[in-house]
Amino acid sequence: MAAKTWFVPIPQPPFVIEEHSPNGPPEDLRVLEISSRSDVPLGRQLSAMYLIDPDTGKPVESAYQAAKCYGADGGPAELLDNGFASKSRDRERARRGGLRGFEHQGTFWPAETRTQFYDRLWIRAARNAGVEKVEYGGFSDMFHQRGRAYACQARSMAMMQGMIEARKLDRIEDPVGFAELMDEMYATERTDEGRRDEVRVAVTGSQRFRDRDVIFRKLDEVRNRVGAHPMRVMHSGEGALDAEVQAWAQGAGVVC
Repeated sequence: MAAKTWFVPIPQPPFVIEEHSPNGPPEDLRVLEISSRSDVPLGRQLSAMYLIDPDTGKPVESAYQAAKCYGADGGPAELLDNGFASKSRDRERARRGGLRGFEHQGTFWPAETRTQFYDRLWIRAARNAGVEKVEYGGFSDMFHQRGRAYACQARSMAMMQGMIEARKLDRIEDPVGFAELMDEMYATERTDEGRRDEVRVAVTGSQRFRDRDVIFRKLDEVRNRVGAHPMRVMHSGEGALDAEVQAWAQGAGVVC
C-alpha cells in the first residue's frame, strides 16, 4: 500500500515536517516504511512492537502504552512483554477518563507536550539498537492515523535524522534538555519574544484537593513574588485542584 502521509527530516526544531498527498510521495523521494508489516527488514526492526526500550527491556510499544495516565487518579500500568497486547489493553484503560500524561522512569510528561514522550522513547531505543543515520529521505507508517495519534514511529525516525543533521542527537538523553530543545522553535517566533523572561509555575498535588482559599492565597503569593515578569501556570488539566487553578488564572489574567 502506497504511503499517503510521510515525514521528512529538517535540521532545526521540531526536526520533522509532515507531508500528505493522495498521490503519495514524489517518485524521487526514497521512503522507508516503518511498521511491523514493512517489506524492508530495517523497517520491521524499527517497529515499536519489536524495538526494545533500554530502560525497561520491553518493546517500545509496551513501555509507551504502560506509561499512559488516564483520568484524575489513573497512573501507569503494569508493563507487558508483548506490544500488541499492551495496545489492546489500552483501549480498556482509556475508558477511565482523558489522557493527562505519561509517567516513565520517574519523569512525568503532561499531555500538553503531545508527542515529546513517545519521540524521545522511540529515538533512544533506536539509538541503543545501533541505528542512526540512514539513506532515506522520508519515512512512513501505514498504521498512522493522521491528526489523531500521539505516537508515530515514522515521525520519530524523521525527527532523529533531523537531530543528527543538526548535531543535536545527544540532547535526547536528558528529558529536560530534550523538552527545552523542542521548545526552541517557539522561542524563535516573533510573537513569543516575551516568554524568554517568563516565570512558569507548575501546580501539583492530589486531584481531590479543592480548598480554594488555600490555592488562591498561595498563587497570589507567587504572583507577587514574580513581580513584573510574565507568569504562566501549568497543571495536568484533570480534577478539582486543576479546576481551581484554572479559575484563579482566569481571574488574575495569567496564562494557564
